[in-house]
Amino acid sequence: MNNKTTLEFLEKVDFLKNLPGLDTLATNCKEEFLPQKAFLFKEGDIGEAMYIITSGSLEVFKENRVIANRTSGEYIGEMALLGNQIRSASARATTDVQAIEIRKEYFLSFLSTNPMAFLPLFQTLTSRWKEDLKNINSDNLELKNQIKLNQRFSLLLDDTVNEIFILNPDTYQIIQANLKSSQNLGYTREELSNTTFNETFQDLSQGELSEKLQNLVKKKQAQVSFENQHKRKDGSNFPVEVRIQYSEIEDPPLIYAIVEDISDRKAMENHIKHLAFYDSLTELPNRNLIKDRLNIMLAQATRTNTKVAILFMGLDNFKNVNDSLGHEAGDQFLVQVANRFEKPLRKEDTFGRLGGDEFIILFPALKNENFVAKLAQRVLDIMDQPLELKGKQFHSTFSVGVAIFPQDGKDIETLFKNSSIAMYQAKESGGNAYRLYESSMHDKIMSRLTLEQDLRKALKNKEFELHYQPKVSMRTGEIEGLEALIRWNHPDGKEISPAVFIPIAEESQIINKIGEWTFIEACRQIREWQQKYDSAVKIGVNLSGRQFDQPNLVEKINSIIKSEGIDAKYLEIEVTETAIMSNIKEAIEALKQFRELGIHISVDDFGSGYTSLGYLTKLPINTLKIDQSFISGCTDSSNIAIIQGIIAISQKMGFQTIAEGVETREQLNLLKSLGCDQFQGYLFSKPLPAREIVHLIWPAQKASIQAPPF
Repeated sequence: MNNKTTLEFLEKVDFLKNLPGLDTLATNCKEEFLPQKAFLFKEGDIGEAMYIITSGSLEVFKENRVIANRTSGEYIGEMALLGNQIRSASARATTDVQAIEIRKEYFLSFLSTNPMAFLPLFQTLTSRWKEDLKNINSDNLELKNQIKLNQRFSLLLDDTVNEIFILNPDTYQIIQANLKSSQNLGYTREELSNTTFNETFQDLSQGELSEKLQNLVKKKQAQVSFENQHKRKDGSNFPVEVRIQYSEIEDPPLIYAIVEDISDRKAMENHIKHLAFYDSLTELPNRNLIKDRLNIMLAQATRTNTKVAILFMGLDNFKNVNDSLGHEAGDQFLVQVANRFEKPLRKEDTFGRLGGDEFIILFPALKNENFVAKLAQRVLDIMDQPLELKGKQFHSTFSVGVAIFPQDGKDIETLFKNSSIAMYQAKESGGNAYRLYESSMHDKIMSRLTLEQDLRKALKNKEFELHYQPKVSMRTGEIEGLEALIRWNHPDGKEISPAVFIPIAEESQIINKIGEWTFIEACRQIREWQQKYDSAVKIGVNLSGRQFDQPNLVEKINSIIKSEGIDAKYLEIEVTETAIMSNIKEAIEALKQFRELGIHISVDDFGSGYTSLGYLTKLPINTLKIDQSFISGCTDSSNIAIIQGIIAISQKMGFQTIAEGVETREQLNLLKSLGCDQFQGYLFSKPLPAREIVHLIWPAQKASIQAPPF
C-alpha cells in the first residue's frame, strides 16, 4: 500500500482529518495482514501501536466476551497510545484483515504539534467507552480498568505543550486541568479546580465569557477562539490564544478549552510591526510612519487653519564617507547624524529617515510661515560640529528643501515631491544650504526630466556624434593625438551642451551606455582611418567617475578593442582627478589594468581637484592635462607658478603635460617657455567632426601638417 492510500485512510479518521502534517505521519505507517481467526493483539499484550482497518472486520474481546465490532475504515487499539502498558482487551479477525499500523512514537510526535486533535480524540474515546461499557459487566475489575484508562489518558494530556481545561458548562468552573496549566499559571491543580475559567485571565468577566460561548452552546459554531492575557498566580501576564469546544456526548455536557502561549508569536508580530514603521538602522520613523503622522498633521492643520512645514534633507558628502571608510562606518555615520536631532526638536515634531542619506522633518501647527527659514537654518547649524569615525573627524552638511502646507501642496505626495525638488536645488547650489519651494523649480525639474527622456531615445535613434580636437606638439607643431568630444544632434535642432546633458546622464545612469557607445565609436574611427590612410592617430576618450562603478568596466573596453581589431596603444583614456578621488581604490585598480592592456592614461583638468601627491605617485598615468582655468589666467603670477609647478612635477615623475584651452599666441609662448609638451585649444582648432578633422591630420601630400596655423 503506498503513502497516498495510507494518507486517504488517515484523512477519514475523525480526530485526524483536516489537520496539517498527515503526510508525514503516513510516511511512518506500515501495512499489516491478518488471516481469519488470527489475533491482532491479546489482552495483556504490551501496547505499542494503534491500527486503522482498511479491509475485513475484527471482534474486540474482554475476558472472552465480545464487547465491540470493528470494520473497514474504523480504528482500533487506542489504549496502546496511553503509555507503554498492557492491552485491556483482545482483537481477533473475523475475516482476512488488512490494517495500517501507527506506532506510538510517531503518533505522539504528531499530536504534540497538532493540539487541536486532542478534543475530538477525547470526544471519540469517551463515546466509544460509553458504547463499549454497555456490553461488559460493571464489576469492580472493569471499574478499576476504566480508572486506569482515564489515568493513562490524563498522562497523555499532561505530555502536551498547551494548557487543556475541562469546564462545567453552567458555571465555567474548572473540572480538570492538565500539568501544563499548573506549570504555566503557578497554581496547583487543586487550586485550579476551585477557580472559574475566566478568573485565570487578566480582563475577562464571567458574563463576557458566557457571551463568547453562546454560539457554541447553541450549536451555531463548532469552535470559539479568542486572544487574551493569561494571569499567573504571581500577577504577571502572558498572551494566549484560547480555543473552546462544547461536547454533549458526556452526561452532563462539558466544555473543553485549549490555551496556547503565543508570547513568541506576539513578540514576532511586534517586531514585524516595528520594522514596518521604524528604520532598522537609526530607529527613526520610516517612510510609512512619516506618512501616517503627516496625514494626521494635515488634517489638524486644516481644522485649525495652521500650516505644516516639510523639510526634506539630503547629506552632501555621504558617498565619500562610504567609499573611504566602508559601509559599516557609513552606517555609524548615519546613526550619529540621527542622534544629533534627538533633543533640538519639539515633541510634536517628527524627524525620520526616508532611506539612504535622506532624512525628513515635519513641523506641525505653524501659525507663521516666516518661521520656517529659521527652522531650516537651525538644521544647518546642528551639523556645524564634526562627527567622529574611526578616530577621524568628518564634517557633514545637509541640503534642505522646504515645502509648506497648504500653499506648496495639499496632499502628502505633492508635498514630498516639492520639498525634494527644493532639496535638489539646494544641492545644485553647492550644498550646505536650504531652498524654499517655488513653482519655477517644478518647471526646471520637468525640463530636466524631458531632457532625460530625450537622452534615452538619443542612443536608440543614433543622435550622438563624436567631434575631435587636436593635441598638438609644442616642439614640432604636429598633431600627436585627438580628444573625442561627444555632440548631440537633437532632432529639434537645438544645441545642447555636454556640460548640460552629461551631468543628467550621470545622475540617471545613462552615462554607462553613452560611455560604451563613445568607446565603440572612437575605436571604430581608429580602425577606419588606419585602413584608409595606412596609419592611425591616438584618440582620447573621457571616462566619468560613474563609469568606474561598473564591475566589468575593464573587460567591457577590452572586448570593444578586440572586436574592432585595433591596437590598444592608439586608445587613450582621459579621467578627471575628481573622478579618481571619488572612487580611489576602484579607479587605481582599473587604471592599472588599462595600462596593462597598453592603453594610455591622462588625468584631465589637473589642478582643479584635490589629488594629493601621495596618490599621484600611485596612479599609473602617462599625461597630466593642465586645467584650462589656469591657462586663461596665465598672465597672473600665481597661475604661472601653479603651471610651472605642475610641469615640474610631471617631468620629475616622467609624465607628459598638455595644456587645455589655449586660445592666444601669448598663452602658447608662455607654456612653451615653461616646458609644456602639448597643447589643445581654439588657437589651433576647435573640435571638428571626423570628415573635417582628416584634412588637418592627413593632407593630400603628407600624413602630418608642417606647422600650426599661427
